[in-house]
Amino acid sequence: GLISGAPPEKADWEWGQRSSLAARLNHKGWIRDLRGVEEIRSIEEFRGRWVLKDPFGAAGRGQLRGDGEPTAEQRRAIERRLERFGSLIREPWIDRAADFGCAAGIEGGEVRIVGIHRLQVDGQGRFRGIRIDEHGLRGEEESELRRMAMRVGSLLQAAGYEGAFGIDACRSVSGEFHSLLEANVRFTFGHVAWELARVLGATALEFGDEIPAGGTALLHPGNLAAWIRK
Repeated sequence: GLISGAPPEKADWEWGQRSSLAARLNHKGWIRDLRGVEEIRSIEEFRGRWVLKDPFGAAGRGQLRGDGEPTAEQRRAIERRLERFGSLIREPWIDRAADFGCAAGIEGGEVRIVGIHRLQVDGQGRFRGIRIDEHGLRGEEESELRRMAMRVGSLLQAAGYEGAFGIDACRSVSGEFHSLLEANVRFTFGHVAWELARVLGATALEFGDEIPAGGTALLHPGNLAAWIRK
């Protein structure tokens, strides 16, 4: 069922605890070599264009971007966040032309791909929806994304994890394909979108302030509206 409002009294938030397996695997520093990112614990030398992320940030929140050495204001923000989180994830800044995702899972010792979709994001990289009727990947990009999902699934399985996961990818404005931007070790909105497609025939799941013409409401406007397209 789709539920909104306050969380239930009995809810498992274990993935957000640093001592749990899911928390360790959801830390953005996990498989950092495969993702091509760094985990920093102090303000070091910054070169080129960069983005800093909180270790457990999601949906594009908790990001700080810069070019070269941080400004005085950025340094203060970095110091505060290092004090709060202990470490931050530094990644190369990619100018994106398109974002993609793959919903997958591990069940009964087998890694299975649920579906591949187009991610809708705003100019700051924050999540705004999922389009599943036409993802827009080129043939070789889709193959690379599927291989990466299976590889991540194998690593999760080796770590003792079983359940839903998803990965994010993108194509840069220069045409370079990046098959692993994030690994989300949980039930994702990609899984929700594919289930809505199966049950209701949805072609897209979207979020915003107001429900546009042609949208079928799931969550009416308040702090946030959610709808599907058919």
